[in-house]
Amino acid sequence: MVSEVAGQLIQDPSSIAWKPAGRNKRVKIVSAFGIPGDAAIQFSVNREPKAPEDVRILAPMGADIFSGDRVSVYFWLRTASTDSEDYLGTVDVVVRRVKDSETTVIEQEIRPTANWKMYKVSSESPIDFPSKSTEFGFYLGKHRQTVEIGPVFIVKERSG
Repeated sequence: MVSEVAGQLIQDPSSIAWKPAGRNKRVKIVSAFGIPGDAAIQFSVNREPKAPEDVRILAPMGADIFSGDRVSVYFWLRTASTDSEDYLGTVDVVVRRVKDSETTVIEQEIRPTANWKMYKVSSESPIDFPSKSTEFGFYLGKHRQTVEIGPVFIVKERSG
């Protein structure tokens, strides 16, 4: 798995301090055979909130990101259940400022299926993001759903 991740690892997946937030959610650790570590965070949204970011799971960033760095988030994800007509979950992946959630390096929607898959989202940072004021994670509140999040790897490459 780590061999598939290119660049400088800036977030150790074994030491992520996740902070779930929002109402009408349930979070637990579940067995997840077939992915690295054989465990995942199961996140259930019981009632559709007003905005996707109203139900989320975030964690502090492990290293500074500088203007021009190419940042990639690799993560394992699947939908366990959903009330969407297409049977897909909806998850927004974010790397953002803590105090100003509108300032992001990455914000991208993913539509996971019921099967485990490793996803990758990338972007070039337009400005510096000091680790003390940066967090990453997932917005989960687009509709009622249960998703499972496996290991998350964040890497950066210096551009230029």
